[in-house]
Formats: sequence, structure tokens, C-alpha cells
Amino acid sequence: MFLFELLLIAIFLLNPASQQPAEATESEIAADSPEIIVPTSGQVLQGLVTIRVNLPAQAASAELAFSYDGDPRDTWFLIAEFTDLEKGVFETDWDTTTLTDDNYTLRLVVRTINGPLTVLVTGLRVRNYTPIETSTPVPTSTAAPQHTPSPSITPTVTVNLIPPTITPFPPNPAQISIQEITITAGKRIGITLLVFLLLAMYRTLSLRGKR
Repeated sequence: MFLFELLLIAIFLLNPASQQPAEATESEIAADSPEIIVPTSGQVLQGLVTIRVNLPAQAASAELAFSYDGDPRDTWFLIAEFTDLEKGVFETDWDTTTLTDDNYTLRLVVRTINGPLTVLVTGLRVRNYTPIETSTPVPTSTAAPQHTPSPSITPTVTVNLIPPTITPFPPNPAQISIQEITITAGKRIGITLLVFLLLAMYRTLSLRGKR
């Protein structure tokens, strides 16, 4: 029995897999990365704000700065520097009362032997002198019940056309009828013929007297 236990121990020691170091877990890898723990993106900042950062073991130095969100000039203002570092969490204070109310970005630059590592936190809202915006929930749209409109009844208009009554004009006193014209013309013709007849008789009598 003793020899069997010794044999098992020898097999375990000679197994190459047992001599390999365990791989780092995902949480250990994450903890070894630079991080701005607080504040977080979108947070409202007022007064003296505590900034907490996590620095990895390979960090030689680190620099914390801020800038205006969307600054086209990419200008950064120093908040704090960290030197002679060991792995761990570090804190510093940021006095926001000296800033105008606006949206800002924090930048953590960690210098290592393999090059710099950069972490950004955007959308930090400094609101010392203006009201803090409150998020208004977007109402959920509910489909309105379908409504079938009642058919509209168009009234029928009946138009009774009444012919106009023609009122005759009053008789014109200056108007001469055809009958009156005929009588007047006949009288004038008769008078003319009578005159010619009298003239002929007069002429005949005159010629007879000369003879």
C-alpha cells in the first residue's frame, strides 16, 4: 500500500501539466487595467468632487486632466499627477466651483514601459450655478382605437324656378300707331290730289277764257 502511494506521488510530480502556472482570471486581468472608478459618465458634479482611479502594477506614473466635451482644440487642463506608484486605488479632489457650468471629459493617462494607456470618461455635467436637468420619461405610445366615422348626410336642396312676371311698359304718349300713320298719309294724299285737281281745273278755265 505504501509503495502504491509513492507511485501516485511520483506520477503527479512528473506530469508537466501540474507544473504549469494557473492562468490569470478575467477579474484579475480587469483589475490590472487603468480605470476611472468615480465619477461615471453622465454624472452631475457640484462643488469639490472626489476622483478615484485604479492604476495597474506596471504603471510608472499617471496624469489626470479634464477638457470641455467636444473641444476642437483638444486642450487639457491638469488636475493631478501620480508618481512612485504601486498597484492600487488612488484618490484626488477636483474643485468644480472654478469652472463654468458645462459638460466635461476626464482623461487618465498611465505611462508604462510598454507605452501609455489612456482612459476617458465623457459627459460629466458640472452644474454649480444652473438648474440640473431632469430626464423626462418618454411616454409609451398606445394605439388609439379605430373609429369608423358615421357617413355624413348631405341635404338635398330643391330649387323651384319661378318664371319672372313680365310687367308691360306703360303706353308711350309720343308713340304713333300704324293706323294713325295710315290715316294721316291718306289725308295728305287726298289733299294733294285735290290741289292738283283744282289747279288743272283752274288752268282749263284759264285757257278757255283766252279763246
